[in-house]
Amino acid sequence: MDIKNKKCDLRLEMRKKRLVAHVAAPDAALKLRDYFMADVFLDPCSVVAAYAAIGEEMNLFPLIESLVEKEHIVCLPIVGERNSPLVFRKYVPGDSLVQNRIKIPEPEDSQAELTPSVVLVPLLAFDRNGFRLGYGGGYYDCTLKVLREKNPSVRVFGIAFSEQEIASVPVEEHDMRLDGVVTEAGFIAAS
Repeated sequence: MDIKNKKCDLRLEMRKKRLVAHVAAPDAALKLRDYFMADVFLDPCSVVAAYAAIGEEMNLFPLIESLVEKEHIVCLPIVGERNSPLVFRKYVPGDSLVQNRIKIPEPEDSQAELTPSVVLVPLLAFDRNGFRLGYGGGYYDCTLKVLREKNPSVRVFGIAFSEQEIASVPVEEHDMRLDGVVTEAGFIAAS
């Protein structure tokens, strides 16, 4: 079986696992927030790219509120064409969000465009080597490549339930590494 088919099969399996984890851990977002705030060092006034969760993704709004309370600047992605970089716009808790063409909540066009120094990414599976299995659209891999070319010190953290960890994510040349993953069970630095 080639790597693309392996990834496709793994995506189906991991969506089911994530759904079970999501239902089983109603307080996971609060635990994740606490681990992130305790274990991930951020420079003062960091620009952090988060995301508005859809489906059974980990809810980041408790973390976003804590980041803003600590005077960090938060932005959310604007999704363009497949395999094109995301654009990030400022978000403050309470701002209205609009659903894009694929039903992902995004900041309104009137919000300032920002370049993040820290990026939080959703995923379906991760391993301890810092690789993630995304949804297959190429948005984050393309975005991270562009951001790291401009600023090699950009840090990237996967956001997941602990049950999404696997021994080894199938990797292709374009797959970008994470610096670590934060779950409801703790912070895992990439090895």
